[in-house]
This record gives sequence, C-alpha cells and structure tokens, in this order.
Amino acid sequence: MELQKYDAENTVSVRKGNPTVSFNKGGTISISGEACKVIGLAPGDKVSLFQDKKSPEDWYIQKDKAGFVLRSSATGGKGCAFNSSAISNKVLESIKWQEDKAAVCRMGVTPVVHDKMKLYPVITASSKKRDF
Repeated sequence: MELQKYDAENTVSVRKGNPTVSFNKGGTISISGEACKVIGLAPGDKVSLFQDKKSPEDWYIQKDKAGFVLRSSATGGKGCAFNSSAISNKVLESIKWQEDKAAVCRMGVTPVVHDKMKLYPVITASSKKRDF
C-alpha cells in the first residue's frame, strides 16, 4: 500500500463546502453532499469503511455493493447517512475523541488504490483542529 500522510500540519481544517464524513457517539455516520459528489453516492447506494491495521487512526471509505445502505441525510442537505454504532465508536476510539459533538473529518478527494479498490481517505487528523 502506498499512503499519503494527512496531519494537523498539512490538512486544512473543516469548512463548509468541503467533503466530510462525520461520526457521532449515537452511531450515525454522515457523508456530506460534497463527499457524496466526489465518490458518486446517492441514497440507496452502499458504502464500507476500512481501517489500516498498521495505523489504526487511518480510515478509508468506498462505494461497495456489500456495504451499508445509505439514506438521505436528516439535515435535508445533499448528503447521505447510515447507522453503525460499532463502526462509529471504533473510529471515535481510534482518534481518542472526547468531545460530545460529532467528529467531523475532511475526506480526501483523490482515492488511494489498494488491492484494486478505490479508497477515499477519511482525514481523522482534521477533526482535532476544528474551527467552526
């Protein structure tokens, strides 16, 4: 696997209009309209998330026929969402998230190709430097 590092020094903090994926403690995982546009997602599509075992804070998202079914975002925007307490809590644990609010993470727009899969990086380091 060839990875590109995203950290607090080289990652722009989250701003409206950027592709994002958010994780809350209740298990809702939300994908912004911009992120849906980048990946090519719509309600009814399915996604899976991947964690790098060698670097547990590194997560990736992929459109996947065997994944979780997306629904329209409850906020009425152009984004999508699904529920998985197991995944959301695993992500929050991996980044040591202590806040009550959701962790909103930037999503890379250039996929990493691994084992013929196009994986979009969820830049968890960006959630630690929020400015909104």
